Amino acid sequence: MRDWHGKRYWLVGASEGLGRALAQKISAAGAEVIVSSRSEDALKDVVAGLPNKATYQIIDIADDQSVKDAAAAVGEIDGVVLLAGVYWPFGAQDWDADKATA
Repeated sequence: MRDWHGKRYWLVGASEGLGRALAQKISAAGAEVIVSSRSEDALKDVVAGLPNKATYQIIDIADDQSVKDAAAAVGEIDGVVLLAGVYWPFGAQDWDADKATA
């Protein structure tokens, strides 16, 4: 996409790391950004540092009702980027396919 002005993008999992960096890039390109995660304090910090219109919406992606409520609150968007996730590094010998697909 060449023109981001007038667009609204929702970034879920944007309180730090890749999500926060992407929010910065998309906002700098001219889009309105809605950032989400479980941490309101971190989201306030992200929004304060973005150069264009930005808001936040609390969400816990492990809770279906939280996801539905957040989607309703965010409203019409031009795109969504899901960056949320939790992981703990582990070795290949510790991989458990049953847990991964549960």
